[in-house]
Amino acid sequence: MCMNNNRFESKETLGRINKIDFLVHPGYIYESLLGDNDSAEKSGLIDLFHAYLIKAQEIPEDEILCAIAPAFRKKMKADLSERSDDYHYGQLLRDLRDILGDRLVVFSDNHNLALKSTGGEDIHHGSEMLQDLRRILNARGMDFDESTMTEAYGEYLFACVSLVAERLNKSGNFISPTIIRTKLTELITEYGKSSKEVVNLAGKDSKTLKKSIRYK
Repeated sequence: MCMNNNRFESKETLGRINKIDFLVHPGYIYESLLGDNDSAEKSGLIDLFHAYLIKAQEIPEDEILCAIAPAFRKKMKADLSERSDDYHYGQLLRDLRDILGDRLVVFSDNHNLALKSTGGEDIHHGSEMLQDLRRILNARGMDFDESTMTEAYGEYLFACVSLVAERLNKSGNFISPTIIRTKLTELITEYGKSSKEVVNLAGKDSKTLKKSIRYK
């Protein structure tokens, strides 16, 4: 998933990334609605897809987008190749690639970042995914560190997006909290809540969670 259209071309001198955007499970809800007659909700989620594309067009050259697909590796590969009348997440990722080139990194859901802990043990692999991300970016002449800013958005806001954002922030020891862009999640589209209402809802989260993520 790469095209050489950014300024980080030298592998000897790595360009520092100013910010990483994490797009979490784009299309997860829409995939579950395929074949459903609720066209109004589908239409709203297609609008969310378009919002992701607009956001990608606004990402500066010293920032990257890391997308986490709502599928494991085998299905993700099939979805990326699929051509359909329905605009699905595979097509979205192809369009994001056309916009961002090397500044897009796509992972399947194999790192299990959104799985809940069992038996008191945390089973996610945030550190592993960040190591994989660094390896890929280094090969493209880019790198990040603890001072790199981070944002997250996608589907669902109070489930996968918040959980993945929290875990990646802690695993990466990022100095600043990960900003969650509520206007780029399903909650705005599906329920019609304003950004202020969403932030107020988010205020119910635990104090520990607030240290690593912040809703805006």
